Amino acid sequence: MSTLANYPRAIPHLAASTVQRQLAILLCMLLASCAPIIRKDAPIESVSMLPDEWVSAGKISLQAAAGEAIGNRVMRYRLQQRGQDYSLHLSGAFGLGAVLVEQNGDRVTVQRGDTTLGQAESSEALFEQLTGLSLPVSLLRFWLTGRPGPGEMAAVSRRSATGFEQAGWSVAYLSLGLFEGLTLPRKLRAQGDQGRLTIVVSEWRAAP
Repeated sequence: MSTLANYPRAIPHLAASTVQRQLAILLCMLLASCAPIIRKDAPIESVSMLPDEWVSAGKISLQAAAGEAIGNRVMRYRLQQRGQDYSLHLSGAFGLGAVLVEQNGDRVTVQRGDTTLGQAESSEALFEQLTGLSLPVSLLRFWLTGRPGPGEMAAVSRRSATGFEQAGWSVAYLSLGLFEGLTLPRKLRAQGDQGRLTIVVSEWRAAP
């Protein structure tokens, strides 16, 4: 009488696709364990570590305060810092189309294509003249590097994800990211009387 012991034991066979899938999962786990984790309370890079010229790009969402006719807006931005000067490209900005806000020395201009829409000594005054909103245009380049702008009174608890208050705006850093080896804000929110700005950074790099 035959028994089960007389039969050779079945050797489990894994399909090649199954093995490849398991190896891929294992590799992902190993890579994830080695990837840098940016804590929300991680220190943001000091100013001395930043290049003099850099480029940041991403998205700006504006949720206007109640009663503001401008409503809610989403626009793309590209900001280039050049020493003390800067250029800010905005697309879809308050019905103006694609515009360029540029500071050279003590003069600020707003252009749409080859047409100059206005000139002023401050970007805030010029932007308010064109849109009716008082937005912290000149401060964005400082806020994007995790610090308040110079020359303004600001209450800073610590240079991290906590944030600070400046020029009537309460700035909070919601998440940080690693850009070219530097820990910098990836998402920030600024709340003021004019409404709420949310900025999501998709790119930050040293300018060539």
